[in-house]
Order: sequence, then structure tokens, then C-alpha cells
Amino acid sequence: AAMMKERLNGVFDNVGLSSNTGDAIVLCEKLGCAMSDDLSPALAEFCSNDVLDYYAGYMKFINQLGFLMLDPAGARFMNEELCLTESNSIGAAAMRRASWSWVILTQADLDSLQAEGVWGHLTREYCDEYEMRSRIIDPVYTTIKDEMEECIAYGQAFKADTLEALGKAVGFNEKSYAEAIDDYRKAVADGTDPLFGKDPRLLYPLDDGPFYAVRIISPIDNTYNGIRVDTSFRALDENLTPSISGLYLAGMDSGGYFTYPYSNFLGSSSSYCLTSGMLAAEAVAEFLEK
Repeated sequence: AAMMKERLNGVFDNVGLSSNTGDAIVLCEKLGCAMSDDLSPALAEFCSNDVLDYYAGYMKFINQLGFLMLDPAGARFMNEELCLTESNSIGAAAMRRASWSWVILTQADLDSLQAEGVWGHLTREYCDEYEMRSRIIDPVYTTIKDEMEECIAYGQAFKADTLEALGKAVGFNEKSYAEAIDDYRKAVADGTDPLFGKDPRLLYPLDDGPFYAVRIISPIDNTYNGIRVDTSFRALDENLTPSISGLYLAGMDSGGYFTYPYSNFLGSSSSYCLTSGMLAAEAVAEFLEK
């Protein structure tokens, strides 16, 4: 956690392998290797939390319904639809911008999620259009209310009868929050979102309480762009020369071949790991022959 905060400049939940602790990067730096300037988190499409385990239930999908999302000050900061349509790339990057955010929904929204899953909010045509993963579109979110109660118990969600009371419970900046709610309600009433252009189908009303605010952060599976390497995947020093004899890095520990954010199509990381591993192995074999 400390390394993520220091090197990635943000708060993240590592949902990847428990062995992903940065040991290879630390070792290589001690040997004089150069770290890539753009070490980046490999952001996941769903949301998470650094206090509670969202991954085991349905709360991890709460960002993929298009509900209103506010930054820590209570201001709206993104087109929430991007968490569905560009979930791994633009949507995930936009979520990261806020460090953490709050998803705002009503009791009716929560009831609908428990009884119908996403189908109470999204049409089948919409889900098919953006190829939402099957695990997201369960017909019922059976444990969502239990998860919400746990979030409230741990201070990761708040419930209030009015939006004003909800804002005070969370601790939003009063002016920022009031403006965000007023603007959003007007967008719902007009059926158009002039600030971010969100699809009108995802402009859900905020008229009847009780209301909920759920705190979410960005989860990551690993990082990419680690130690700088050349085309033979030899580790490079600060002068970008392969002066550390016999040291090679492939896959996510190698740096200089990825860009931020992660792409939306499946397999880009896997194909890089396979290709870099193959090329590095060929280079190692040539080195050993010498």
C-alpha cells in the first residue's frame, strides 16, 4: 500500500495476486536499473474500496450503472456512462482522477438492484451494445442490501432521508455539492446533460428518498511500465545502456512499451507478456551461448 501511494500518486485497492509486492522492481533498482517515467496502475473496469472487500459481492459493479458520481468535495467530475462504454480505459482513468468518489443512488435504485440486477436500469439492447460482461448482468443482486449495510457500518456509505442531509453526513463542500445536485436534477428534467453529455437513458431521477452515498476507489490488478528495457529486454541503467550483464525483464516488470490508460480490448497485456517472454528467452539463450 505504501509503495502504491508513493509511486502511483493515488489510493488504490490491489485485487491482483498477493505476491505482486514490487520485489522485482525494488531489486532491479538496487542493482542500478532505471525505472520508466510512466509507471502506471493497470486499472480494472469495476470499482473497489480500501476498507471493505467489494470484490466478493455486487457492490463492485455500482459504478457501472451510470449513477451520479461525485468527487470528495461533492462536485461532479466525469461522464458516468464511460464506466460502461469505456470501462477499462477512459472510464477507469476518469475515476482515478478523483482519488476516490461517491456514488449517489436512491432507495428505489437499491431495491431495483436487489430484485432485477442491472435490468431495472439498463435495457438488454444497451448491455448488448457495449458487451457488458456476464457477471455484471446477473438477474438479481441478492446480497446488495447486506453489502450496503456493511458499508454504512464501516463509514464507507451513508444513508439519509434528504439529499441535503446526505451531503452533510458525507462531509461534502456545501457549495460544490448544491451546484452538482441542482445541475444534475436539471439535466434529468431536460433529458440532456450539457456538462458531460451522458446518455439520457442513464440520467436517473433523484426525487424520492431515502438516499445513499457509497465510497468507491479504483482497483488495480498490477502495474505496468517498470524497469526500462531495450528491444532484447535487457535491463537498462540510468544512461539507458544495458550495462547490467545478464539481467532481463519481460511482462509487466519491463518498461517503455505500454501507454496509459489500459486498452479496452481483451488480451493486450497477455499478448505482450507472451511476446516479451519469448523474445527475452531468445536473448537469454544468445547471451548464455556467449
